Amino acid sequence: MDNQATLDLVFEAMQGYLHASAFKAAIDIDLFTAIARGKTTCRDIAMSSDASERGVQALANLMVTRQFLSKNGEHYALSPRPQCI
Repeated sequence: MDNQATLDLVFEAMQGYLHASAFKAAIDIDLFTAIARGKTTCRDIAMSSDASERGVQALANLMVTRQFLSKNGEHYALSPRPQCI
């Protein structure tokens, strides 16, 4: 195995860990539940979860890139994926 293949495997493993950890954090702060209940801004989600607004924003934006959420301005919505969870 060459060095590039090894680096690719390490990078892939790290990304997998990042995505799994972020998804767990979203579940831990009830991100999806809060949005389903109408708390669609980072501020509202942070207040309902005792999390920092900045942390919620980073997590929610990552969930948008993973297509678990959609975003329109400052408002987040569930994409079809988490509605089945």
